[in-house]
Amino acid sequence: MLAALLAPPIALAAGWIRMPASELLGKPVIDMQGDRLGRVQDLVVDVRNSRVSYAIVGFNGWGTLGEELFPVPLKSLAPEPGGSRVTLQVAPRTLRDGASIDAQSEPRLPADAPLKQHVRASELVGRRVSDRTGTHAGEIEEAVIDMNSGLVLFLLFDYDEAWGLDQPALRMAPQAFSFPADGGPAVVNVARERLEDPGR
Repeated sequence: MLAALLAPPIALAAGWIRMPASELLGKPVIDMQGDRLGRVQDLVVDVRNSRVSYAIVGFNGWGTLGEELFPVPLKSLAPEPGGSRVTLQVAPRTLRDGASIDAQSEPRLPADAPLKQHVRASELVGRRVSDRTGTHAGEIEEAVIDMNSGLVLFLLFDYDEAWGLDQPALRMAPQAFSFPADGGPAVVNVARERLEDPGR
């Protein structure tokens, strides 16, 4: 079980197939003719299934109040070599014909649900983490995704020095963490002793 939560090191491939989520957020989005449409606002991550459910893209000039937000499948976005822009690989009109979303839109939880299943990438990167006793354990430094499959390959967990682990930041699956619905610190669900000795 622990091996499934500790992700192996993965080098970022050329062409942005695998990339840090923080590098995608805010990128300009262009159409296939090179005209600017808007920008990537966020990603909605299904943390239980280690997958990006969709990207939130803000398009300029479609709505009467300026930017309008639409959910876009990640596979419809192709980062350019060099990383300055992202190309929308479907006709923009197919998005206009669908439903736009509001700025806080994400799959809804029951009012009494204690944990989130869907977390925005902007809420993952830099999020504080506590252990199961409530003690500060570190923070999530990055989410690395595969642009082709939409899988979240790993979260980079920058653990607190007080943990005393003799290794760099850990690559861990999203399922290793719980995300309280109240927006508090994420909880790492693996005991420090098991991280020190994965064979335990």
